[in-house]
Amino acid sequence: MNFSKRDVRSPPLSESPSNRSVSNWYKRNWNSHACASSIAGRTYALVIRGEAYRYGCHEHGVMLQDAIMESQRDMITESLRSCGAKVGVFLPIDPRGCANITLLQRLASWHGKHVHSSATVIARTQGQNVRGALQLFSSWAADFDTMILSRYDLRILQPFSTWHGCQDSSTIGIASRCEMQQWRNWNCSSDILFVVPRALLWAFNASVGASLYAHDSRYFNAPRGKAKVNPSACFAPSGESTSPGVPKGLGHGCYNSIAHRIGYEQLSFCWPSTSGVTEPNEYYQCCIHGSNRPLLGARAPSPLISPGPTPRGTDSR
Repeated sequence: MNFSKRDVRSPPLSESPSNRSVSNWYKRNWNSHACASSIAGRTYALVIRGEAYRYGCHEHGVMLQDAIMESQRDMITESLRSCGAKVGVFLPIDPRGCANITLLQRLASWHGKHVHSSATVIARTQGQNVRGALQLFSSWAADFDTMILSRYDLRILQPFSTWHGCQDSSTIGIASRCEMQQWRNWNCSSDILFVVPRALLWAFNASVGASLYAHDSRYFNAPRGKAKVNPSACFAPSGESTSPGVPKGLGHGCYNSIAHRIGYEQLSFCWPSTSGVTEPNEYYQCCIHGSNRPLLGARAPSPLISPGPTPRGTDSR
């Protein structure tokens, strides 16, 4: 597989949506990329997991969440529809954090009539959150050819038609490898996005929460120090030991855990690896860790902010 950079130029990360939105920029550029023949006529489920409004419920935080939701609408659902696919959106809502009912409704407003289902998911760990998202989707899984599992803090910068490693209906697509040192050490993979065809959903479902070798452990560099990891744990409690800024149960061992069930040849990567999941790159912007958590402090004060157009403001870098 060729992991060289795609020839789509990304808009500057510092550019303000008030001057030029990611949505409009890509609408002018993605048509130059041919749709894969495997997309047309297929049905896709976009399932967005995690905590919404992790950047806060003040005006700036809402604008950042809007930019993320707009990007997933345009780069995933609209990109797929432009290639002849049908898309349904699932919104498992984690009630933790600052959002009131108005802001939670605002999330759904970005996808309108295409929201297939929305429900509250009670979770204390990332693994429980992923499991809750899968349970919400499971009742309708037979109606969809492919599930795309994304996050509320993941801003997509490339249309799905350019994710060449995640369009094969015979493989599970994972966002990317981790930074190369960790990939070489233990096959560390990013856990921010998964593209799972229906025929392999059983393998992904069986892997979530599982840890194959309980006593195997490695270390990797976390945002605020080193974290001890189990290289075959996929959103399992034993997956990563708690260290400053690093929650338990991340999914960096999912590549190994899923491969144990279906083989490495049935796994692929959507994007090239980057120097780190929080580092600027041309494929996505993601994640909030450690010291940024206090932004979740205050609940939204009133329903003054209601579903509607994206407020004008700064970029979500």
